[in-house]
Amino acid sequence: MSGRSPSVSEHHPIGPSRLRRVELCPGSVAMCRHAEERGLAVEDQAEAAAEGTRLHALLPPDRPLEGLTSEQASAVNDARRYIEERLRSEDGPLYELRLPVCRTDGSELLFGTVDVVSLLEGNPHIVDIKFGRGALTRLTVERQMRAYAMGALQRWPEASYCLVYVYQPREGLEFADVYPRDQMPGLITEAERIVARAEVAGA
Repeated sequence: MSGRSPSVSEHHPIGPSRLRRVELCPGSVAMCRHAEERGLAVEDQAEAAAEGTRLHALLPPDRPLEGLTSEQASAVNDARRYIEERLRSEDGPLYELRLPVCRTDGSELLFGTVDVVSLLEGNPHIVDIKFGRGALTRLTVERQMRAYAMGALQRWPEASYCLVYVYQPREGLEFADVYPRDQMPGLITEAERIVARAEVAGA
C-alpha cells in the first residue's frame, strides 16, 4: 500500500475542510465562487495556502527539504515524525489519496484528499496535517474528520472503523477520534443536509 496515490490538485467546493464553514454559512459556497470568478483573494490567505500546499508535498520522507526556512523544515520534520509514530503498518502509508463521499443513493456527494492513510489490521488510519498558525479547536476540524472517515469506510467496506488524527505541528496540537461503521448512516445524512442547504443558498 505504500507510495503515492493518483491524486488531484483541485478542491471540491464543499470538500471536507470546508464543511464546517458551509454548515455555519451555506451561502459561503456561492460567495467564494463569485470571488474566484472575479479574481478576488485575500493576500495573506493566498500566501498561507501556497505555503501549506508546498509543505504538504514534502511529507513523504524521501523528498528533500530544499529551499525551506529552518522553521518550515522543522514543521515538516515534526509532521513526518508524527506520521511515522501513528501509522505503523507493514505496507507503509499512502500519501494524497482522493476519497469520495457518496450519498445514500450511491452518487458522489463530495470528495477530499487525505494527507496520509494506512491500513492497520484492515482498518483505515488517517493523518491530516495542518501547517497553519493559530491554534485550531476540535470544533473547527470535526466535520472534516467525519468526512474523511465516511470516505475511508466507503472505500474499504470490510473495515469496522476508521481512526482519524489531525495534527498541527506549529502549535503542537493533536485531535483524534474513532468512527465505527455503525455511525456512518447518520454522518452521511448530516453531510447531505449541509450540502443541500448550500445548494439552495447558491441557487
